[in-house]
Amino acid sequence: MIERSNPKSVGKADQLEIWGFENLSATLDNRKEDYNLQEVLEFARSIKTVTPKQLSELAMKLSKRYEIDLQKIEEQLGIDPLTGAFNRGAYDEKFSALVKRLDYENGASHSIMAIVCDIDYFHEFNRTYGLQRGDDALRKTVENLRKIIKEGDVIVRYGGDEFVIIITFPIRRDEKGKIIEPDHEARFQTIQKQANANLSVLVDGMPVSFQVSMGHAVLKKSEYEKAKHKGKYEKTPAYQQLFAQADQELSTFKKSRKTQRL
Repeated sequence: MIERSNPKSVGKADQLEIWGFENLSATLDNRKEDYNLQEVLEFARSIKTVTPKQLSELAMKLSKRYEIDLQKIEEQLGIDPLTGAFNRGAYDEKFSALVKRLDYENGASHSIMAIVCDIDYFHEFNRTYGLQRGDDALRKTVENLRKIIKEGDVIVRYGGDEFVIIITFPIRRDEKGKIIEPDHEARFQTIQKQANANLSVLVDGMPVSFQVSMGHAVLKKSEYEKAKHKGKYEKTPAYQQLFAQADQELSTFKKSRKTQRL
């Protein structure tokens, strides 16, 4: 296990910590000594600010250096090989870490929004156009989502065609020092609209459009602190409850739409 250490230490595990993620990938290429692969993987996963793109680039280097299948490396790093989003294995760690930012007394987050998203009639899409085009639709969905979210927000492929987007809202104050309340609903509507903009894949050279549906839930710092004080997160963590609320909204929306369709 990589230890958090004093810069004067000279062990390989210590060196990985000192160099940090930005230099880790280049360091592994330029130095002849072999670092323990599991230590490198654990260190890379532990960095809260690491992006899926950074992890994918590292995975390619590690796959080549240690002669291990790229997909296996990506999965161990918490990356979904198909879409490049975080995978289900990284979900708990990433989501819980962002919710914990609500604990900070100063700065950090005012609130967290969880968005659960899936592709409409995805099974029908696969049956009609084939699994390869279905894979294209999954990749295109993540590509659109990446254009919307800001640095520090997270996209997770939860499973199948279902994704979880975690949006953070930093604390902002006006000139008098009063906290400015974010417009969560407006942000959600914008994300929903932009996520569906120009959402299509090519089938036999022709674009085929598809849509995604979303459900969302918001947890404010003030609400989180009160609930935590009352012990509401002792059995079920806050991030799991937030996900359940967003998932329920998505389910309710899809059921109502199904009824209208009939």
